[in-house]
Amino acid sequence: VLIGVGEYSDIKLTNLRCPVQDARGLKQVLMDKERGEFGNVELLENCDSASALRAIHHELRQSDKDDFLLIYYSGHGKRSTLGDLYLATSDTLTDALESTALEINKINSLVKACHCRRVLLLLDCCYSGAAGGAIAKDTIEDQLRNTTEGSGIYLITASTCIQTALEKEEDEHSVFTKHLLNGLQSGEADVQGNGVITIDEIYDYLYKKV
Repeated sequence: VLIGVGEYSDIKLTNLRCPVQDARGLKQVLMDKERGEFGNVELLENCDSASALRAIHHELRQSDKDDFLLIYYSGHGKRSTLGDLYLATSDTLTDALESTALEINKINSLVKACHCRRVLLLLDCCYSGAAGGAIAKDTIEDQLRNTTEGSGIYLITASTCIQTALEKEEDEHSVFTKHLLNGLQSGEADVQGNGVITIDEIYDYLYKKV
């Protein structure tokens, strides 16, 4: 599920140039038979929060335990007064994040309730590192079970919980996604040179670049 939101109804949220292009670019790579080989890619452009949540929930409900699900977001990340991370959508109101934005805590709860045990969450937005707080709230029993099953939520973010993410005027894509796409397209992220890019490899590649 690829979500790119660059247009917002709330005047307090600046429109962004790159998010839709980011999501489109990643879809192209994921559906490339020589690159991603993903069987199903759903692209949501400038969607509202309800549509985004429905799409994520639908794919999670349709997935089997051996599937690999990627959830990607590019756009504005906002934090509530409690410090929770919300992903802004076209209908998001900054004064009502809890009811108008995509909540990371909600996504995490949907993931835990699904059959799919391998989920990668890629967040290209400000304060995206705050998503780690939601995932880390799992109980010790949940964490032990995930370790035993070799499963869980993998999280890669463009920033820490207090950093902003960037898009540069001269670039077609935001900084994080530009390097993500390059690492996949060029094969540079394949450190071992075996034709397969692992999550650890793409994380290490992005960490050095971003």
